[in-house]
Amino acid sequence: MGDLHVLFAQELRHQLVACGIRVHCRHALVAGYERGENHEGQRERAHDDAAPPGALEDILLAAARAAIPAVGVVVGGGLIGVELAEMLHTRGIEPLVLVRDARYWSNVLPPEEANLVDRQFQENRISVRYGTELREILGDAQGRVRAVRTTAGEEIACQWVGLATGVTPNLVLAKTCPIETDRGILVDAHLRTSVPNVYAAGDCAQHRHPAAGEIPIEQLWYTGRMQGETVAYTLCGQPTPYRRGIWFNSAKFFNLEYQTYGQAPAESVPDLASFYWEHPTSRTALRIYFRVAAPHAVVGFTALGLRLRQAVCEQWIRTQAPIVTVVTHLGAAN
Repeated sequence: MGDLHVLFAQELRHQLVACGIRVHCRHALVAGYERGENHEGQRERAHDDAAPPGALEDILLAAARAAIPAVGVVVGGGLIGVELAEMLHTRGIEPLVLVRDARYWSNVLPPEEANLVDRQFQENRISVRYGTELREILGDAQGRVRAVRTTAGEEIACQWVGLATGVTPNLVLAKTCPIETDRGILVDAHLRTSVPNVYAAGDCAQHRHPAAGEIPIEQLWYTGRMQGETVAYTLCGQPTPYRRGIWFNSAKFFNLEYQTYGQAPAESVPDLASFYWEHPTSRTALRIYFRVAAPHAVVGFTALGLRLRQAVCEQWIRTQAPIVTVVTHLGAAN
């Protein structure tokens, strides 16, 4: 493929093609994005009142102005689920959250941290059904949502359903070209695809050979930014391999801030231990992960309800500072 007649996001491609415009270039960066995963094969727009991309805020505002009591069922126990529940809550729509696992975000948060998130749901009077999945969305005669049925056999009357069960790379753009794909667009260390002069970055990129302890697809805003910068260096004549560095992420569960750095497994891992502290108010917690073997080097942090300095935490992890040293000088990260 000599020239790629598509550049950057899908919206631009569709607009250009619709106008009969073709873009010729020497290099191209496919900066595709992710899309929501369908729940058990259901279509993302299963009913007439399903919101197209970008329209959710307008619909919620209209519902709030109408002052009509409404219930929204949120399916999924992760960051997207809690954000959607909070959005519904602030617009006067009563959210009810269905979580498949026994605790919230169980693949990321240990039980103690998950309990703090659950407390936020309780304080905001939001119901959560743990160990419960969506079985069916029920519609009325007009094709609008009227209820859902759960795997527990419960039928819950509602006017809204939000599927927040995860995301997957959007490969619609890549499928128009002879680019190798798997779950995402396959790239090498320089983010090059199988097609010469075509690169991929962001939520759609899948690393062929991720570094030890790293994942093939990184669907975070900051990794997308770093990958875009990496490709920019290469296109400007400075070939640069992508190096993510120490993992970090941040979010907010209602009024509870969340930060994580380095290795922070949700379950016990051989050769790793952790020190956990929680304030009696259940509004602040800190967990420090370290190696069992001496000198007990720190490998990760999880903080809830407090902010840690990223540069300090990364320095401790990078230099393999002993847990005693870190605890002694913990004030440096606050």
